[in-house]
Amino acid sequence: MFNILSQGVVPSYQGLSYQQMRNRVSQDVFKNALWGRPIGYFWHVNELRPDEVALKSTANGAGGLFYEEWQRAEETGYTRHFFPWWFDAAYAIEPPANFAPLTEEEAELAAVNGLKPEQIAWRRKQWASLRGLAVQEYAEDPVSCFRASGECVFDVEAVEQALQGSGEPLETRDNQRLMIWLPAQPGREYVIGVDPAGGGVEGDYSCAEVIDRELGTQCAELHGHCPPRELAQKLVKLGKEYNTTLLAVERNNHGYGVLACLRTLEYPLVFAQQGQDRVVDVGGESSGDD
Repeated sequence: MFNILSQGVVPSYQGLSYQQMRNRVSQDVFKNALWGRPIGYFWHVNELRPDEVALKSTANGAGGLFYEEWQRAEETGYTRHFFPWWFDAAYAIEPPANFAPLTEEEAELAAVNGLKPEQIAWRRKQWASLRGLAVQEYAEDPVSCFRASGECVFDVEAVEQALQGSGEPLETRDNQRLMIWLPAQPGREYVIGVDPAGGGVEGDYSCAEVIDRELGTQCAELHGHCPPRELAQKLVKLGKEYNTTLLAVERNNHGYGVLACLRTLEYPLVFAQQGQDRVVDVGGESSGDD
């Protein structure tokens, strides 16, 4: 379960007591936000109570209204609250007589969070029943629950293993928009893949990944709300830092603007899609679902 502060247009609650209004808001918001469907309305902070406005939901994939609000909390000035399943004392059962020893993963979870055998027994029952949905319905951290829920086209376990092995970046810049794990090395070849977005705070994030062409390792990541010209300027700077490497920009939608700015900035190495011995356009095109 999550709470996230929000605001917007208040529905009509005339004639309700304060407690009735709180109950109505809680029911309406939870019901409509549960699977990331559009809520249809928010409410002004001051029209309910200055210090208590909550949007609640379980995770349902890395997308949708709730996920976007959760991701934007730092930008909009609101506060995230995460509540794992073990905060509820009712989530515990008596271990069966044939209760198997804790797995390595269970032992680590119990040690870090002080879980009792009764809670582990309850967890095993839920995981056996719900399988992949258990991580979504009974979240254990505010990151993996989004990745492991919804319809993910990638192997979730492989993604988790890769993330666990990535470690913290050696350096962050630009208010943590740029994260660097492996600094540029003279003589090495890199490639930067770019997924542009519109740049507004209400829109998607633009993202660029710096990859070592020989090893296939992720060296750096640029992630943030950037309009096309600003993104192009950041890409030129990043590309030159990594030995004036190849920039491969998705040209759908906002990518056309980024590519036009890159031409204006005269960056020397931009991927060009080729067909029948001639360059037909600059940039690459995706299916729209990437």
